[in-house]
Amino acid sequence: MNSARGIALSALVLSTVAIAACGGSGTSPGGPNQIALRGAAPGVTPHAWARGSVSIGPAKIQHVVFVIQENRSFDNIFGGLDDKGNPFPGADSVSNEFPGEPTPVNHLGYPVQMVSGALKDCYSAAHDRPQAVGEIDGGKMDGFDLEDVGKLKCAPGTPPPDYVYQTVRYADVKPYWQMGEQYAISDRMFESILSSSFGAHLFLAAGQSGHVYDYPSKSPWGCDSPATSTTAIIDEGTGKVGRGPYPCFYFPSFPDELDAQHISWRYYAAQTGDYGYLWSVLDAFGRIRLGPEWTTNVIGPPAQFVTDVANGKLAGMTWVTPTNKTSDHPESSSNLGPAWVASVVDAVGQSSFWDSTAILIVWDDWGGWYDHVPPPSINQAGFGLRVPFVVVSPYVKHAYVSHTVHSFGSMLHFAEEMLGAPTLGQEDAFDDDLSDMFDFTQTPAPFKPFASSRSRARARAAAAEAHEPPPDDD
Repeated sequence: MNSARGIALSALVLSTVAIAACGGSGTSPGGPNQIALRGAAPGVTPHAWARGSVSIGPAKIQHVVFVIQENRSFDNIFGGLDDKGNPFPGADSVSNEFPGEPTPVNHLGYPVQMVSGALKDCYSAAHDRPQAVGEIDGGKMDGFDLEDVGKLKCAPGTPPPDYVYQTVRYADVKPYWQMGEQYAISDRMFESILSSSFGAHLFLAAGQSGHVYDYPSKSPWGCDSPATSTTAIIDEGTGKVGRGPYPCFYFPSFPDELDAQHISWRYYAAQTGDYGYLWSVLDAFGRIRLGPEWTTNVIGPPAQFVTDVANGKLAGMTWVTPTNKTSDHPESSSNLGPAWVASVVDAVGQSSFWDSTAILIVWDDWGGWYDHVPPPSINQAGFGLRVPFVVVSPYVKHAYVSHTVHSFGSMLHFAEEMLGAPTLGQEDAFDDDLSDMFDFTQTPAPFKPFASSRSRARARAAAAEAHEPPPDDD
């Protein structure tokens, strides 16, 4: 059932001006750390499935769920300390002091002190391509203090100095830490495109962005956009940018693949009236938005996912995107995101689908927050900065931290292999299959819920809201 990949990953060549990447094998807490430190030569090595597991993986995983959250870097979510003062075990975080790891510095070379903040703090930095290039600064990761604060619709006044050098306090993101500590996380997941939300969501639905790197000029994003809306495009080879087309596209998407193979799929997203509708990216695929599947396969509000699973309904492939209040977006002024994600995971874990499902939780972009790991460069459009990535499944390695370089293409590659779908012609050349994170020979352990009934109820209520005003448009 596995699809052949048309890309020779062994031929991947990183640019001589590429930002130094860190690759290597995964470690469990207490195991030997094999992370290549910053400044080392790029070590991007594709990972092959372990002998024998390639035949049993697709037989065991019948359902793949992408849960997509908003605007957080790895260091922002996993870079702090837990309630006992310990960093996330085994992960390359800003708080985990590996030998030779530099202290964060600003563009003048002065040390910057990381601070702990609340998830609902609503200061939001600009985080499109120009900001990303400046922050990375050729791999030095020292330009974060030069960011534009962006629009402060929910927090009047001036933000604290160096506010982007923040880790979210453990109490706010505890469910994410618990999922990662019990199942698996990656500290080398990079956004496939060096830009903000729109291109990222396109990649997560199609393995490419159609050369689009910025969000449309007018809201909403997609075929519902006003007729005068345009996009911005980039030449991946030269880096030249220019004005792009109207944001209603017809390049192939993963739902196209799934339909051709008669594999069921659903896309759960916020409805019109909620800022989260911007992230309902299938609005940008004309065949879907202007066809019957817009009403049969694109489902809102997102809380319907929990109801459907409880009623014994789970598609082969599922995307779950949030409402504004459940998104982790800095300007949502909400801390309900972790409980919402926990409710999605709990719904599957407590259902008959648990033993046949893999849940892949990712954040679409870094949101302007500091991260200390420079991304590898595959072309002039990407990779983007490092984002959190958590995998929950009875077949992931327990308490595992992956140090293998992954991208959004890796997630699609995994789904293609598990569901028996043919490969997309992806722009994202480095799309391994997440194989280092799984062990299909292990016996599934009983599932334990991550959220209290009260927090699940609050998060589900927020995920069912239909009229949240937009905080900004990125």
